[in-house]
Amino acid sequence: MSRRIRELEEELGTALFDRSTAGAKLTPVGEDFAAMAARILNDLQRLSNRRRAAVQGRRGNVSLGFYKSLSSGGFRTTLRRFRENHPDIGLDLREALSPN
Repeated sequence: MSRRIRELEEELGTALFDRSTAGAKLTPVGEDFAAMAARILNDLQRLSNRRRAAVQGRRGNVSLGFYKSLSSGGFRTTLRRFRENHPDIGLDLREALSPN
């Protein structure tokens, strides 16, 4: 690990750690680098979680067409429950007049 950190420091052209016989401490540049790296890793984890949710059908969009005459009562309640239970799935509702 120490070798990889030194290689990174060489690539960046700056020290990330102040080293001494008592140990190592992050330099100000190292602290900034570590904070940015943590944000990147967090973003990658969130991206992976979002992808997994989409693959599992827990994220995405659903388009739903319905007749106006069916838009009350149980249908409305069902839509409300769906939105409460699946906040990461968007609903695109298309209301139409009955063909009769």
